[in-house]
Amino acid sequence: MNEARQAPPGWKSWGRVLRLSLTATAVADVAAGALLGAGAWPGGDAVRPAAPWLAILASLGVYHGGMALNDWADRDEDARVRPDRPIPSRAVDSRTVLMVAVLLLVGGPLIGAFASFWCGAAFAAVAACAALYDVAGRGPRRGPLLLGLCRFGNVGAGLLAGAAAVGGQVRLEHLVFPLVYALYVVNLSILGRLEDDTSREPGRAPAIALHVATLGLVLAPFAGALVAPIERGWLGDLAPWAGAALALSAAIGLQRAAARREPWTRPDVERAMGLLLRRLLILTASAVLASGAPGSELLALAILAGYRVSHQLRRLFPPS
Repeated sequence: MNEARQAPPGWKSWGRVLRLSLTATAVADVAAGALLGAGAWPGGDAVRPAAPWLAILASLGVYHGGMALNDWADRDEDARVRPDRPIPSRAVDSRTVLMVAVLLLVGGPLIGAFASFWCGAAFAAVAACAALYDVAGRGPRRGPLLLGLCRFGNVGAGLLAGAAAVGGQVRLEHLVFPLVYALYVVNLSILGRLEDDTSREPGRAPAIALHVATLGLVLAPFAGALVAPIERGWLGDLAPWAGAALALSAAIGLQRAAARREPWTRPDVERAMGLLLRRLLILTASAVLASGAPGSELLALAILAGYRVSHQLRRLFPPS
């Protein structure tokens, strides 16, 4: 790797602890929620134009705080199987990591409360779920459920911030997208458990998880289209079709992987995990695009640009 692209050793270690390479999905979740909750990206004439930006900042605090706590909780296991991780290699101090994790997990909801009280409360719930997952929630059922709740709450906090920005309210139809997103993440997490479980063969469980995750991906643009925008954006009535086309183009690869007839192996499960992870931003962008709200096209493009950002961050701060 080109030395000019390397982060300084101290920053690189902290970037790995905080999983900075995964920033794009946390930002995309809240930005998508804010646009859907407001019916458009809130401009300068909004009641609280800063609310979406405060929610994004709060999300970064909670998300990366949870990642840091995860590293702290795994420090003994990492010392055994991943000794090059920042804590076991002593690149960072475990007590400092714990302090930073707590500050971020507490500070995130406090920042979110400046967007709206309920936005802050949603982030507090996400922080609690993340902390529970890190410390005691790694079970085969509890773990995926907690991760799904974290993503549901992250998008939900964005919805609340967007609604607060325009003086509106979150309605039942707003909740369909975070539910669909959570469905996708739960099955992504199930695949992760199958990859880590060396006590038995994967069987057909990976195919089932892929099928259900594909359903979530396909439903995402329909969930976005349920939210009535303030007015139509550039694509007009074509917006739902554009969102559906984006989601379907990404779903084809998932279905091909799920339809395999050979027995599943752990390398196969790992590849399937990669397929699902690479489609997280597409899922979010398809819902935003399908909403047809003013600014949805630009936001969808910005979300998809997150792939490039993530790639560059992974080169600086490898997540594993």
